[in-house]
Amino acid sequence: MINPSHVLPALPKALREELLKSYQQIMSNYLERRWEPSELNGGKFCEATYSIISGAIKGSFPAKASKPGDMLSASRALEKETPDPNRVGDRSLRILIPRVLPVCAVLSSGVRNYDDAFSRRIVSPYSPP
Repeated sequence: MINPSHVLPALPKALREELLKSYQQIMSNYLERRWEPSELNGGKFCEATYSIISGAIKGSFPAKASKPGDMLSASRALEKETPDPNRVGDRSLRILIPRVLPVCAVLSSGVRNYDDAFSRRIVSPYSPP
């Protein structure tokens, strides 16, 4: 078994534990076919990931994960940060991962709401989400 303190050791302990705990809960809920709790933990995982990425780019990690008011806008703002050729994984941190985060957030929280609306015939199956 991997010692959690050896995973992502450069992160503050509390932030690393939030990320790993949410991932572990996603996996447990998924394996137990508990879909709704898995979606909730997916949102927490996205929040922790965003906080880590933002902290890595800005040079200062938050004490704990937090959800930006608008994940899409916040993720797009990360893309506009100045490139740093000395930062390991700069393109991934600024561009690639932030482009996935809004999708992750929608899939973890928005799908259930969209599905509920569809089942009540509020949304047509042919209309965009």
